[in-house]
Amino acid sequence: MEGRSTVATCPACAAIVAESSPICPACGFDRSGGPQPFERGTVLEGRYRIDVEVGRGGMGVVYRGTDLTLSRPVAIKAMRMSGADAGVLARFMHEARALASVEHRNLVPAYAIGQESGVYYMVMKFVEGRTLDEILRVEGPLPEAGVQQIVAEVCDALTALHAVGLVHRDLKPGNVMVGDDGRVTVMDLGIVQQIEDDAEGVEAASTVGTPRYMPPEMFSAGEVDGRADIYALGVIAFTALTGRPPFDGPTPMSILYQQAHSPPPDLREVAPGVSPRVAAAVHCALAKDPANRFPDAATFAEAMTTIDEAGGGWSLQAVGALLAVMLLVGGLTAMLVVDRGAAPPPDAAVADAAPIVDVALPDAAVVDALPPDVMVLDAVIPMVKLEVTSRPSGATVYVDGDRVGRTPLTIERPQAEGRVKVRLRKRNYVGKTVSARADEDDTVHVELEEQFELVP
Repeated sequence: MEGRSTVATCPACAAIVAESSPICPACGFDRSGGPQPFERGTVLEGRYRIDVEVGRGGMGVVYRGTDLTLSRPVAIKAMRMSGADAGVLARFMHEARALASVEHRNLVPAYAIGQESGVYYMVMKFVEGRTLDEILRVEGPLPEAGVQQIVAEVCDALTALHAVGLVHRDLKPGNVMVGDDGRVTVMDLGIVQQIEDDAEGVEAASTVGTPRYMPPEMFSAGEVDGRADIYALGVIAFTALTGRPPFDGPTPMSILYQQAHSPPPDLREVAPGVSPRVAAAVHCALAKDPANRFPDAATFAEAMTTIDEAGGGWSLQAVGALLAVMLLVGGLTAMLVVDRGAAPPPDAAVADAAPIVDVALPDAAVVDALPPDVMVLDAVIPMVKLEVTSRPSGATVYVDGDRVGRTPLTIERPQAEGRVKVRLRKRNYVGKTVSARADEDDTVHVELEEQFELVP
């Protein structure tokens, strides 16, 4: 029938997509084929055989392969083109160095990294699993016990990263993997940063992250340390418990404004079934001021998983089994997940593999090749103040539709172009809307008129 569209199945995530769509809207897989770094059957370093492509990302292609020496499946992440620009290569090498600097069962290891015919590749373990983002799209909000398990395991990974002075800086559901055994793994360390890097000028010109999960200090003059990851994990927990992020909007800047100024919705109003204890822990992680958050990831995990004496609860082992069942029910997709419980092969077993190498490229070049939902910002976004007063005082203030408080009120928000709409409402008074500058400090004063009823 003319005009009728045909559909196909994405080979990476099994989602239904339009036949004419070159990119899967669910996982970002490039269905057009595009240039292949390696042909099927290629053997790298005489050891790692390319078997099948399973996904594409912002800077590379992921293959399922076989380690011919140990007869085991592996994941091979290769850069798309041999002539990749410096930014792509820098981020690729940055991730490899970060993976090599810390070992933990909930982090992805790098078995080897090398170069074949000018194409850089990284070898990791391959396990069946799904991203938390995919699970939430299919399953919706998760049971509280499942979210507790995810937070606890991510906190374990963060504790290992923070112990060696690393901050992930881009935690989000797409970077949290759940294996078919329920084990949680933190992925994508491509923009991880040493805590002292800012002082040394590394990446001083840019701040990178995903707006929905960025804490206020990442786009202001605040110090960024491990508590930035705790904030992002708080956003993940809120999203997993409610099915929606605490802060969202039509543009990145509108989301960043909320991150900087608006309090998150009351979690228990959005999801009444969540226990007060877990809700309080999530809200603590979402504090605007890092000093008001948990001091470290271990404390966050403890607050999320401590069982009320009277309330009882599930063991983390039982919850892990629950996550595994959820994966089986929802359908398994081949993804990259790491089993840190298995030790890396002994040195003799990897003698044939290329060692992890270094490339003399500035870390700042990392920002040139990022996933589409990651935003690159100036290191310090200028903040502007908006002072709102009214007569009488106590009027409710809305900025671009978002309720932000009552007069008198001082609002600090990211600098932006143009103007914002400011609406004031008070019972028994006529509401009034005015505009204010968004590119510099501004003051708004509104005289509200009493609302009279005509008596016949």
